[in-house]
Amino acid sequence: MGVGVLVVSNKKPGQMLLVTSRHSKTWALAKGQIDPSLGPLESARREAFEEAGVRGRMSSVPIGSYLHQNSAGDVFRIRVFKMHVRIELAKWPEKEERRRRWISARSALKLVANSSLRQLIEAQLA
Repeated sequence: MGVGVLVVSNKKPGQMLLVTSRHSKTWALAKGQIDPSLGPLESARREAFEEAGVRGRMSSVPIGSYLHQNSAGDVFRIRVFKMHVRIELAKWPEKEERRRRWISARSALKLVANSSLRQLIEAQLA
């Protein structure tokens, strides 16, 4: 199991932050493995910083999950936490490897290829 972060903004109502994957360059949420020394919530917070360059207030309870298939073909369940962003950094660890984009949830549904992730995003619109 991994963790992911649905990043939203109070300054940009209705907008969420997507990042590209490192290899396939498809749009998705910041996500990664759970670091046993950090636990799920703090691992998700770290992924948001490393992959998207954001810091903020995290929900302590996951908002849902989706299935992700990595480049090796392995399938993982990604538990997703919501972050209300407070700081968007100009420099972050994976800036040179990824792009990030603020987008409406409706537009995200058109960009995100993963059908399981699209269902999670759609549930946030309800």
